[in-house]
Amino acid sequence: MNIPEPKSTQDILIWMLGVSLSVVVYLYKEAKKENKELNEKIKEVYENHKDDLKLFLNEKNQTIVDINSTMSKVMMLLDQLKDLTRKNG
Repeated sequence: MNIPEPKSTQDILIWMLGVSLSVVVYLYKEAKKENKELNEKIKEVYENHKDDLKLFLNEKNQTIVDINSTMSKVMMLLDQLKDLTRKNG
């Protein structure tokens, strides 16, 4: 590759602009490639563990239902206790 000998400041600036543009294009392509690799890894992990994720989601939902049920029972017991204290008080 022949690098021309700069004869003026404009030649140097144009050469620097060309080099900078080449670096930006290279970095963009590398970032896109890394992004693609990362997306492929994420997809692979998801495919390998989607049954686990569904099981986790079902367990989480069941836990929420259990907590709501327990809280309802506690609220009913508190209401009964409040009624008892009013009758006795």
